[in-house]
Amino acid sequence: RAVDSIGGMGKIVSSGKTVVVKPAILTSDKNCAPDPRVVAAVVKLAREAGGTVIVAESSGNGSSAYNLNYVGITSAAEAAGAQVKDLHADKEVWMEVPKGVKLRDVKTYSTIYKCDVLISVPRLKRHGSSTVTISLKNMMGTVPPKEMDRFHNVDLSQCIADLNTVIKPDLTVVDATYAMTKSGPTGGVMVEMNTIMAAGDPVAIDTIAAQKLYELEGAPVSGVVGIKHISAAASLGVGTNDPSKIKIIEEKLS
Repeated sequence: RAVDSIGGMGKIVSSGKTVVVKPAILTSDKNCAPDPRVVAAVVKLAREAGGTVIVAESSGNGSSAYNLNYVGITSAAEAAGAQVKDLHADKEVWMEVPKGVKLRDVKTYSTIYKCDVLISVPRLKRHGSSTVTISLKNMMGTVPPKEMDRFHNVDLSQCIADLNTVIKPDLTVVDATYAMTKSGPTGGVMVEMNTIMAAGDPVAIDTIAAQKLYELEGAPVSGVVGIKHISAAASLGVGTNDPSKIKIIEEKLS
């Protein structure tokens, strides 16, 4: 219903398209990952629209294959008809970053570089280094671990923004069934929200999702404007973080 409310999967996926569904799987911590049922539902929608679907991840901590399997995404995605790929075993490819402020080039993977459609599926979470980790930061899982280290050493927030100018999801589906509050990306307090969010603009959805997370914690939503990677991505034209320009469609399901 969330995807349907913004025009449906058919807006971006059609017969013959190769679709990469990119869940955020940092570790083998199940609370850190999106619910396997959410990932499987996205796979199902993409396949129904005619796409060939690959669920792919480059984990920042440990084996991607192990993490994907342990949190239950491998079995759920395969049952839904997707191929599951550990990007650490994939061919690496250099990309130029023409609009980059801190990154002039970046190494990614062939599966990401060649796909027709990229769908970001993060869980709504806090993050110690970037304040929140939602869709924009999830794109760090499209680069090798050495590149992730470079981001942290150079300027994490700006590098996230720079990366999204060249590797930008066509659709984001945020798993906010449970959100990780107070701290993250692991070890935070899990709070039930019973919410799924979807948008074509990763900056807009990160802005609104961050506001919802702040509200959940009882923090002033005005603090969202201080989240550096979101504002930096907006400045580079990745999307909008101006709430007055973001249309929110809400539906309650019984």
